[in-house]
Amino acid sequence: MAKINLEESFRVPFELLGKVPVILVPLGIISVLSLILSLATQRTFSRWEILVMSLVSFVVILFGMAWVTLLLEQYFKGERVNLGETWVELSKNLGNVAIAAILITVIVSLGLFLYIVPGIILAALFFIIIPQVAVEKTTFDKSLAFMSRFVFAEKNFLPLLLYALIAFLLALIPIVGSFLNAFFLTLFFPYLYLQYGREES
Repeated sequence: MAKINLEESFRVPFELLGKVPVILVPLGIISVLSLILSLATQRTFSRWEILVMSLVSFVVILFGMAWVTLLLEQYFKGERVNLGETWVELSKNLGNVAIAAILITVIVSLGLFLYIVPGIILAALFFIIIPQVAVEKTTFDKSLAFMSRFVFAEKNFLPLLLYALIAFLLALIPIVGSFLNAFFLTLFFPYLYLQYGREES
């Protein structure tokens, strides 16, 4: 576990797209799904329907984050990066990932819907949990202790807040905002966890 290096953490994920092009598959799938859900909400829907679609989009992004984490973990270990193997691994831990994704979606969405700033702060705090749940096969409640150590003990709150703010600003771009937001979150938070958040056994 270490303090986030901003220059490195902005540069390396983009370099990984060339070194591990297979991660473009889940990144593309998740980003396109997010874009479709976003465009769908621009049609004539009730507020409740828009809310449900927004929540579903959040959950989809978090699942994508878990999948990309497992792919990048294989790369960092020097193993062959395999979509099928990581999908099977993810499906075996589906319960923990699903519960964490739903809880984080509810927590962050409440913050965004009540007041924007608390939602961004909650995203900075909680998004890093999903990669940890995916890799360590742990539960949401047990990951809270990890989150506290990584965010506060290692003084990573401000860098994580910056990433959450960038993701929020990307989402505001007309038409393609949801695509860029999903791509950014799904690529960067897995890298942040694997590079800076792993705890030595």
